[in-house]
Amino acid sequence: MGGEVSKQRKERLEILKARQWPGLKPEEDHGAIKVMEKVLYDSAKASDVDSFVDALQQVSSGKQLTLSANFEQVTPPRNSLLNVAANFGSKEITELVSHHFPNLISRKNFQGDTALHLAARAGKLDTIRILVNNAGPGSESASLLRMGNEKGEAALHDAVINGNYEVVHFLVSVDPVVSETKNEKILALLLEATPGGDSLNGPLGKSPAHAAVEQRNLDILKQIAEKRPELIRVKDEKGRNALHLASLIGYLKGVQCLLEKFSDGAFESDKEGLYPIHVASKNGHVRVINELVDQWFDPKEFLTKKSKNILHVAAEKDQQNVVRYILRNLELASLLNEKDEDGNTPLHLATKLNDIANNENLTSFDVAQGQSRKAEAEYFESTISNEKPFPVQNKLTNSKPVNHGRTQPQAVDSKESKQPDYFGLAYEFLPIQGKPLSKEEMKSRVETLLVVAVLVASVTFAGAMVDAGPNVHRAE
Repeated sequence: MGGEVSKQRKERLEILKARQWPGLKPEEDHGAIKVMEKVLYDSAKASDVDSFVDALQQVSSGKQLTLSANFEQVTPPRNSLLNVAANFGSKEITELVSHHFPNLISRKNFQGDTALHLAARAGKLDTIRILVNNAGPGSESASLLRMGNEKGEAALHDAVINGNYEVVHFLVSVDPVVSETKNEKILALLLEATPGGDSLNGPLGKSPAHAAVEQRNLDILKQIAEKRPELIRVKDEKGRNALHLASLIGYLKGVQCLLEKFSDGAFESDKEGLYPIHVASKNGHVRVINELVDQWFDPKEFLTKKSKNILHVAAEKDQQNVVRYILRNLELASLLNEKDEDGNTPLHLATKLNDIANNENLTSFDVAQGQSRKAEAEYFESTISNEKPFPVQNKLTNSKPVNHGRTQPQAVDSKESKQPDYFGLAYEFLPIQGKPLSKEEMKSRVETLLVVAVLVASVTFAGAMVDAGPNVHRAE
């Protein structure tokens, strides 16, 4: 029955929309009457949709106005018929008008308020739902929710100010960006007004804390930590808390702020099994890693689902600065020998990732191995001649083709090559001090340095290959 009645009303409205009056010029159609007829105003706020359609027909016939001209009429504050209906909670009239004349949904009065502003201020959730649904696809309805008035305030602001929490929850659920606002005033009101943290979370689980981190807004982040600390524990759809996000973008001040109120967040993993320190390592944020390392005495405890430590992650993603930081830190250097669930050390991952040849047909392992052999030979040669052994001073390698197109590294003077001294760089991490070593000790030390050299060479080598552009190819 209700559906039939609704259909009849729409048909009546379609007939009125199609009616044209003889001799009426287009400009008169839109300019004959601007001030709203009282009968239209009264019927719009009375919630009687049939009386409203009757009033439209009465005015159209009496004034010889098209239906669209009726909807151009406004009150003194320039409120449209849709504004009036939405403000007074007239559901059926709001549905009828917004369906046939959707352009009125975003029209503003002289204070810059839309129908949504007025409905939010009055706490009319039913008409708010109708306006949002009839505004169009997601992006258009979101645009309506974010639309500001003359004061720059969105409809959410009015709902919060007037304590209409159901309206607040609905608006935030429709458009998470509303709760992720840069407007500190609205956020402060939300933090104080909303009774529960869930009402501030969007459908993707993102809270204002995530938004504050993304915007690097330390003041807002501190407000959240102080007034609603539970919000900084909220996780997004990927299982990331606010500390994960701060680590992802390298937001050091945000990390420090969050650790003060949420230090245990450093021990939470996301859906990929990554802790914040893994996220920082993956993205090359050394200062964040340093801050997070201070939270736990043994970084070996931080393992992904595949048992990868932070050095595995850094090596796998070619994060040279992170690799250098870890290898220079004696407390972290032990990570070098740790294996993941597939039995790979960070070195394995780095060399697998970078098993490509440079312009001289050398892989990163070739370069590092050639330098280590040269270094070992120079050490024993220098001990015989009483010269000071090590460090290697940019003695580099060159290539000489051998079987199957592979290359055999040969030492050349640094003046003849521009390749970096990976073994010398590795030596920087694990310096040899004190009296000269025995041959056995030296071999052991060289083997250790070779491992470090290859790791450093691998992550550096990959970056060089990317910079070289498309003209660099693997040797066949």
